[in-house]
Amino acid sequence: MLNLQKLIIIYSSYFPFARFILKVLYLYSLRRFKRIIREYDEIRDVYLISKLHDKNFVFGLSDMNFVIVVDNDAYPKQILKELRKNLKNSFPANILIDKERLPIIYEKEFETPLIRSFLISDINNNEVSWFSILQNKRVNFNCPPQGRYAMKFFLMRKLEIFFMHSSNIVLHKNWLRSYGKFIDLALKNLSVEGLLKNSMDPQYQKLSQKIFSLSPLARFYYPKHNVHTWKLLASEKIPFQRYLGNSKDYPVELIQFCEKLMVQDCVEDILLTPALLQIHDNQVRGKVFIDVLLSERVSELEYGKIKNIRKLIQDFDEDNELQESIRLKTDFKLSTLSLLELQSQKSLFPYPLEVYYRQRKTFSVRGRKYLIKVSKPIIEKSIIHFTLLQFMRFRSAEFKTGLIGSRFIKSLNLMNRYILILEYLEKKDFVVPNNYEDMLAKITPQLSHMKPNQEVTKEQWPLIQAQLLYTLKKIRDILSNEHPSIRNLTF
Repeated sequence: MLNLQKLIIIYSSYFPFARFILKVLYLYSLRRFKRIIREYDEIRDVYLISKLHDKNFVFGLSDMNFVIVVDNDAYPKQILKELRKNLKNSFPANILIDKERLPIIYEKEFETPLIRSFLISDINNNEVSWFSILQNKRVNFNCPPQGRYAMKFFLMRKLEIFFMHSSNIVLHKNWLRSYGKFIDLALKNLSVEGLLKNSMDPQYQKLSQKIFSLSPLARFYYPKHNVHTWKLLASEKIPFQRYLGNSKDYPVELIQFCEKLMVQDCVEDILLTPALLQIHDNQVRGKVFIDVLLSERVSELEYGKIKNIRKLIQDFDEDNELQESIRLKTDFKLSTLSLLELQSQKSLFPYPLEVYYRQRKTFSVRGRKYLIKVSKPIIEKSIIHFTLLQFMRFRSAEFKTGLIGSRFIKSLNLMNRYILILEYLEKKDFVVPNNYEDMLAKITPQLSHMKPNQEVTKEQWPLIQAQLLYTLKKIRDILSNEHPSIRNLTF
């Protein structure tokens, strides 16, 4: 029943005048949520960080996102559990509020700009504006340097979803609105930071406005806008050396498909990066992330060619017989050398040390090794952001049961991600374990009997969780040498 109600609300958002009815439902949900939180004496305030008044907030499709602030001696996990239970039985709040994304933090954490910064996704003239539900007023505060990194990280994730994703796009109006919103925000931010040239070109801005304001012809403007955006993000070259990696690490069928993509006119190179941890040291297993780099020769970029590349990838992904033969999960993404350099120099990958990992493990189909400079201060900002995000996953109970029933290799992968960051902060060399035994050697001996494909049980999970938290706390303690306020972060 809940799924049916959700679908009705989503599809209602596609009709021009339904937004006024949906807006009433949102405001009603907001009042219901306010009544619920008033029942908890431990809750000091709740901040609405979504901008309902923004023209790009799509009623019926966009979630309302909140930050919950509680007393320093409260029990946030218990409060969150009860809130979710109450919301589950409260229509339409149970649909319009994302119950799984309810960050809950102590007062001392909220008052710490460094800790609060990871929640920032939008700023205006270096100021952040959230709406206090209990005080019924807007609360403004200056954006700290760490917050600027958090915003770039957020926008890069949106670029990946709405722009770099390899699947073919269905051009319905709400997708176009989100596409226009986040592409515009991302490119303007990159320009302000001096990381992108010519994005303020009047013709491009005019074209963006037509997408952004949902012109009746927006879907017809989309191909031209999409290609123009790719051209803006494909204007740089990266120095490289000739380097022939070992393609035999990958299934023959995958390499053959990549070579098929390479003959497409606007493909510059294809980069294959295996999942961080591998069971064996002689063949890639598990998952491989594939960047299809579009040409730096902007004159070759055409929408039809880009669409054809997406179609080839989609056909490859949907070929069940082929997928069974390669026995390797593939994650394709379109990119450019400019985006690759930006993500590397500004450490905007999901994992802070990914740039170091790519330098050692990425295979270039064209036989190149790209020479990219790495900024250690930026890596530190990325590590702080990653640590705050991981802490919130424990606080919000996402890790409470999320890995139970999954393969142990997934938990071990996460443990080693933490350990590699800890070793980096301890000034040790970045050395990725070569095989399963090397991985196990870095964690508690009590887990040494576990097999990679063995399912994690409820009895085993507390030990895995303790290992993860132990490493995260050590990371926090080292970071506090340079950033004392991060000690307010409570696990």
